[in-house]
Amino acid sequence: MAKERRLKGIAVSKGIAQGTVFIYETKKIEVFQTPIFSVYLKDETERFERALEKTKQDLINIQERINQETGEDFARFLDAQIMMLSDKSIKEKVKEGIIEEKKNAEYIYHRVLGDYARKLGESKDQYFKERVADIWDVGLRVLRNLLGLTHSSIVDVPAGSIIVAHDISPSEAALINPKNILGIATEAGGRTSHTAITARALEIPAAVGIKGLMSKIENGEKVIIDGDRGILIKNPTSSRIHFYEIAKKKDREFEKTLS
Repeated sequence: MAKERRLKGIAVSKGIAQGTVFIYETKKIEVFQTPIFSVYLKDETERFERALEKTKQDLINIQERINQETGEDFARFLDAQIMMLSDKSIKEKVKEGIIEEKKNAEYIYHRVLGDYARKLGESKDQYFKERVADIWDVGLRVLRNLLGLTHSSIVDVPAGSIIVAHDISPSEAALINPKNILGIATEAGGRTSHTAITARALEIPAAVGIKGLMSKIENGEKVIIDGDRGILIKNPTSSRIHFYEIAKKKDREFEKTLS
């Protein structure tokens, strides 16, 4: 029998969850530089515009779904991402880059976005620093649409799962369904990350910032998330499972006294 192991992270959403690991990871996007003949440059800028519009509609669809399931306030953060797609300075820099350098939209957009994100990341203002995740979240959606790539959604996670991920993007975090997802553990993130905020709002036990998590966990493993202590326990012993079952029962009984 595999040995029990405790992985320590940051406690961000209280509670105890037992379930099966579902490793959630998005495919890395590779962007290559491709020359574009002068006669096709207008087509390339129009292709970029279409990708922006499709991404905008994708986000609006996500926002409407969240509004129906959890309420308008919870989906409001997506307004900022939708507005980013209308940022004239980024749009013009990309179109100018395509025409002047005669390069493909993906390559120019990825470079322009990287410069923009780096400048924000260097800002002394914490608000601007925290927007970097939003920039790359929406930017990767645009790149997927430009490249014609499909995107696996967190909506498709099976019931009874403990989500294990390096990180969860802001727009994906907003789609987390507490009926299917019992607990969350991520390698990245902190107390103010979108994942942490979402977990607390939905009352899903969660631990983030677990170093080396992705190399220590496999799909289908049975784990316990202790959201009070920020711990993931893999291969829990029968006595450990019993301990947490009693703890959960006591928590439920205590909550009843408050209602």
